[in-house]
Amino acid sequence: MDTGWPAREGAAYYAGLVEDPACLCLLAGAGAGHLVGRLRGPDPLRPGAVTAVLESMRVAPDRRREGVGGALVDAFVAWARERGTNEMTVQAYAQNAGALDFYRARGFRPFLVALTRS
Repeated sequence: MDTGWPAREGAAYYAGLVEDPACLCLLAGAGAGHLVGRLRGPDPLRPGAVTAVLESMRVAPDRRREGVGGALVDAFVAWARERGTNEMTVQAYAQNAGALDFYRARGFRPFLVALTRS
């Protein structure tokens, strides 16, 4: 992971998100967490899918299990539905059981499995 990316490119990246009407940027108070959502463009292979992607989410470790993450996801789902989506996606690392359980508890289900090889 490139830990220098936020310092080099973070400001421009987030400024672009804030200005893009197809993006959602949420901050939970006092650094408790954030969520970035994005509407995906049409997919010619799946023309009936109108998709929103939960691109990034983080909850501060000392604020986990307080409902912050659930509130962020609920706001994302409402935003996506208001924009006519019929599908929402999120990615999590296969070894991150906590994230997988969290998203499953909020109605996300496996759809695509990505396999990697070094």
